[in-house]
Amino acid sequence: MDEALFRRARALTYSGLPIIAASLEDLLRLKLTAGREMDLADVAVLLHERRDEMDAELAQTLVGLDLLSRSSPLIPDLLPEEYGWQARQAVKAWLREQGWLVPSRGTRPRAGSKGRTVGP
Repeated sequence: MDEALFRRARALTYSGLPIIAASLEDLLRLKLTAGREMDLADVAVLLHERRDEMDAELAQTLVGLDLLSRSSPLIPDLLPEEYGWQARQAVKAWLREQGWLVPSRGTRPRAGSKGRTVGP
């Protein structure tokens, strides 16, 4: 483990006990590096619930743009069904804002769509 991970960690209390938890950005890095479907589903929930607290620039530095770009197309669809379509769309929009999710080949912006895409 790298020492910086421990410096970025946060001291919290859980059930009255003090704990040390990884930063959101480090948790994102650990989950994306593992890359299993269950880890990507965890990332989807994390981004849905806590994306406003995320330092996207730090996350990109820690994870790397290549891994973020490869993982981002999978993440929104792994958000559990109970969150609903709008939540998946919000996660997709956030990923696009960060530059991590780009339209796939064969899609083009729809006229007046402000970045939404349609098939060929």
